[in-house]
Amino acid sequence: MDEKAFGDAVLGFQEELKKAYSSPPPSSGVKIYPEPFFMHPTSVRDYQVTFCDGGNYPLIVTHFYALEVNRVFLSTWRGAKRLAYASIDFFSMTRQAGGYVSSVVWPLSFTVKGYGLGAGDLEPIVRMDEENTLVRYRELGGLEALLKAAQIPRRIGERRLMAAAMAAGSGFFVFDGLLQAEVPQESSAIQKAVSLSEERGLMVAGFAKTAGLLDPGTLPKSIFTRTGEWYARIGETETRDSYIYAVRFHRSSLTPYVVEVSKRGAGDYDSFFRALFSDSLDPHLPGYPHGLLDADRHARVRRHEAERLRARFISKLPVEQAQEILRQERAITTHEALNLISSWR
Repeated sequence: MDEKAFGDAVLGFQEELKKAYSSPPPSSGVKIYPEPFFMHPTSVRDYQVTFCDGGNYPLIVTHFYALEVNRVFLSTWRGAKRLAYASIDFFSMTRQAGGYVSSVVWPLSFTVKGYGLGAGDLEPIVRMDEENTLVRYRELGGLEALLKAAQIPRRIGERRLMAAAMAAGSGFFVFDGLLQAEVPQESSAIQKAVSLSEERGLMVAGFAKTAGLLDPGTLPKSIFTRTGEWYARIGETETRDSYIYAVRFHRSSLTPYVVEVSKRGAGDYDSFFRALFSDSLDPHLPGYPHGLLDADRHARVRRHEAERLRARFISKLPVEQAQEILRQERAITTHEALNLISSWR
């Protein structure tokens, strides 16, 4: 490889990077403040927070549909003690539909302890109107769009399960991810949670591990250079009626995290962040809420579990149908093998 050409490419990249950071960022629906005001949280012993997360794993994937197993898990903590929990498992089939992608679901099992709910109360959470799961990704196509859309049923389940717990619960409620939606059913579930927070004097928020907002080109540099433990309101959404915060709850945190808090709840932001800070001392991931780590662990669908479910599912199909599915899957496997071979050259 020509050394001068390589060096010129590096210099060109550096120049383009300057342009990228100096260009106006694309609209994200968030108004970013010029300079944040940093607050330093203190720990508390008595706090109650409910966390919700979900996981999904593909069982069958072809070029035009994906069958996945989904799990949504929610738990309420008072300090280090889990007070209540609920879990839902369901299948979803996401398929291409005339340029759009849509999903249908089938419930599998329900577990609940607390919240004044029974299994019969959880079943409606995974009833989804296929028409309202329609989504179109103009920037994506084919399999990439299919697998991204396959996450939507699980996200709808997360939002609905949280709203069900809020109807009988108290304290603070935290989703994994921001309070944004891609399809009507997800939006209506978030709005129900927000309305309940307003009616019952609760607080609802989303905690994001990764977010496009954490871009040095769109935020004050102090967010990335500030050391210690802090939280800071950095902006507000233009359409969702919420505040955006950046938080670093441990000096060893890998990065600041983003928290979106609805304005329509109790409004005790200081108490909320003290509770989150007090819950974020887990040594496995310093600065990240233990309740979300626990929810992620319980919601995660493991590979061996998915393989067992896949074998059981396919065994229930007629032989000819099962063989056709395997033929369709091999087409994708061949494509992946070609990509791998190309990467070796």
